[in-house]
Amino acid sequence: MAIFKRNGKIVVEVATGGKTKNGAVKRTRRVAVNMTQAKKLETKLKSERDRGLLIPSANLTVSTFLQQWADQLDDKVLKARTIESYRQNIRDHIIPHIGSIKLTNLHQTHVNHMMKTLEDNNLGPNSRRITKRVLSTALSYAERNDLVTRNAAKLSEKISVPKRKPLYIQPEQLSDLFASMQGHRFEDLYYLYAHTGIRRGEGLAIKWSDVHMTTTPPTVTIQRSWTQIGNHYEITSPKTEDSIRQVPITPELVQRLTKRKEQAIQRQFEPNTSDIEDQYVFATIDGIPYRGDAVTKELAKIGNSAGIPNIGPHQLRHLHASMVLGQGIDIAVLSKHLGHTNIGTTVNIYTHQTNRMVKQVEEQLVQAFSSTSTHR
Repeated sequence: MAIFKRNGKIVVEVATGGKTKNGAVKRTRRVAVNMTQAKKLETKLKSERDRGLLIPSANLTVSTFLQQWADQLDDKVLKARTIESYRQNIRDHIIPHIGSIKLTNLHQTHVNHMMKTLEDNNLGPNSRRITKRVLSTALSYAERNDLVTRNAAKLSEKISVPKRKPLYIQPEQLSDLFASMQGHRFEDLYYLYAHTGIRRGEGLAIKWSDVHMTTTPPTVTIQRSWTQIGNHYEITSPKTEDSIRQVPITPELVQRLTKRKEQAIQRQFEPNTSDIEDQYVFATIDGIPYRGDAVTKELAKIGNSAGIPNIGPHQLRHLHASMVLGQGIDIAVLSKHLGHTNIGTTVNIYTHQTNRMVKQVEEQLVQAFSSTSTHR
């Protein structure tokens, strides 16, 4: 390994193993902005070389490379759920089809054929697009490290994903839905989703210490999520930094949560208000939050009995947002309330509502300017 200057630039050079056609040792080079970065880069490249990621072997297969790449994904940079998704796509969709191909021989036609096979196996267009994105991310890494000269995934055919028509619950259907869930073990949880618009995992991760029923206004703090990773669930940080927020709760929800807390205290062996604060509001008898898939499955059953098929917690979130927008709230305020990172996300999701708001503005503009028109 060596660090040297060339043409005014600081260059880090690491031997990666193998021989060139002329018999020289193969090397990889990177440019650093200063010596501190150069030393860190040298250490990083050496570590990657030792794990086999930088060895441009003619026998390195797509399977071996992808597994090595997936093993070094940093959970400090990526969420655990994202890493698990990458590994699952590699294991289930990529390696079975192109894993045996030598990495340097991988061509966009191989990727196109893989995507066609996945389509024939009834893998949906969005799932195929995600699989291709994972492969492209890995190949971009390979390209930066001189393992390939081109990213075959980026050069492959584009996957068209039809825009799905969103399922929205109409406000007039809400009474039938609530009537159908009366007495259900998840009734209070479903009320929470409808009255606050929070995400499924956010609601399941709420502790009593997060619920502030005596403040003005009463609020619930969203600061964690109950997230499915593979076949199990674990507590994680919310979806984005903007998802950490205070959400107001309605008087009806305050009444429900107050009663629920009183019942939880009474169930304790030695009732003590302070002992309950670190407990989850919606949990099994073991104190563990309910599984998200069970919550979704039960709501679907309730929806079917109420004549609202295919309903899930996310539809309650949409219902909440639509009803609040209908009351004239500013779209930027709603975006923060929902925990969206970008207001554009809110606008795109609730186009049906924002179009109506634009129409209202247009009508008000016509009325406002008609009396001041200069055309007589």
